[in-house]
Amino acid sequence: MYVDNLDKANVQLGRELWQLKSNLDIYTLIGLNAKAIKSGKLFLGFIQQQSHRDAALGLARVFERSDTHELCSVSGICQLVKRAHLENISVAHTFVNKYCVTPSEDWVQDLDQVFSAQRPRIYRHMKVIDRVRNTRLAHIQQNAPKAVLPSIAAFEKLLAFAFDFHTFVSEGFYNTQPHPILNDRQIVGSLLRVLREMGVSDPVLDFED
Repeated sequence: MYVDNLDKANVQLGRELWQLKSNLDIYTLIGLNAKAIKSGKLFLGFIQQQSHRDAALGLARVFERSDTHELCSVSGICQLVKRAHLENISVAHTFVNKYCVTPSEDWVQDLDQVFSAQRPRIYRHMKVIDRVRNTRLAHIQQNAPKAVLPSIAAFEKLLAFAFDFHTFVSEGFYNTQPHPILNDRQIVGSLLRVLREMGVSDPVLDFED
């Protein structure tokens, strides 16, 4: 039962992560080429704003915690993995070692150490995101505080950690390779074609160093 629930939850998490990555790509690519966009500027600006909002909502779902509901979030899946059989402990070792925890034979304890170390950073950013979500995105609070979300770099680091955890579950419990979400360029490629058709002859792909 735990294994079946874990698989379904992890698959759903993967879908959420792909949507989050896609929204970040849309937001970034439109922003990088905003000055070169001559026609459809208002529409693309609206799409960029919606992508930013959806990315924030996506992170809120990915890192949501609950004592009453079974979630397909990182926290919800973390609870499931501790009751499931780990097929490949070397995958656990790779994951915890990436986050500066020396691997041991007690992979559950190692996992707890990773989350203990990452939790302050995650909490700091999610506190801001949740405040914006609860006052301006999911609800429209009167006299809501100013909506200032974390940087895109912070979004990307949260996404990367969630994807690494998703990969650990996929490989460690099911010996399957997850879709390479962080390197997925489908949405980028599609949007680039649109921008070129709109007259952006040499679109910018990355931030300057």
